[in-house]
Amino acid sequence: DSLLQEDIMDNEEEEDLLYHQKQVKRADLGRNVLTLEDLSEKYHFQQKSPSKYHEKIKSYAKKECQEFSCPNFLTSVVPILGWLPKYSLKTDLVNDLVSGFTVAIMHIPQGMAYGLLAGVDPVVGIYTAFFPVLIYVLLGTMPHVSMGTFAVISIMVSKPVMELGADPLAGPGNLEAGQPVYSRIQVAAAVTFCVGLVQFLAGLGRLGFLSMVLTDTLVSAFTVGASFHVITSQIKHILGVSITRQSGPGNLPLTYIEIGKNIATTNLFTLGIS
Repeated sequence: DSLLQEDIMDNEEEEDLLYHQKQVKRADLGRNVLTLEDLSEKYHFQQKSPSKYHEKIKSYAKKECQEFSCPNFLTSVVPILGWLPKYSLKTDLVNDLVSGFTVAIMHIPQGMAYGLLAGVDPVVGIYTAFFPVLIYVLLGTMPHVSMGTFAVISIMVSKPVMELGADPLAGPGNLEAGQPVYSRIQVAAAVTFCVGLVQFLAGLGRLGFLSMVLTDTLVSAFTVGASFHVITSQIKHILGVSITRQSGPGNLPLTYIEIGKNIATTNLFTLGIS
């Protein structure tokens, strides 16, 4: 046993010796490795102490006050003051007229469809394509854009319009006594005013950078989900059937069930034109 233990110890010593004799691999950085103290001593590097919040705010305010210019501020708030003096009637007017007529013709049926989608009269949809442009020409910064509503916004507006607005075809007996009666256009106007007020305050606060938080996956998922709602909301108009409006979780399959129950009442002329 003693001889066996001696042999084992000799083998372990030989293994340790061979391990230490092996050449250790090192990474060649092309320079000496410097610690923070060596860096400070050689290159006179001094690490800045973290500044406090009030110092950062004071520095930012001082910089903004030094760089503030009244003409630049006015042109940033009302961009037409910057580009209108440089506008060329000879080179730009004809192109703008052609593009304006093209977009206007497209907005007529599109606005009527979005008006029906929002639960108001079709002419209101045309108004939403007409009046925003008059404001955007003063405050807009993008020349290549077609202003107006779109399907997702129309669907979102239709929810409070249908819930709070009175049905114009309903008789007086269908209204609850003592409850205030609002027309659908009143509800839609109140919703759009509140949204516009929020967007105005967000514009003053320069909160557009928050859009960078929205990832491509989120935007794509929202677009695909909205497309199913848009298609479902238009099937009853394509078939010309009257169904009960569904809301809440599972409203899409419930809507298709209602359409299936009333499929026998399809208006063939409406379906053909659609």
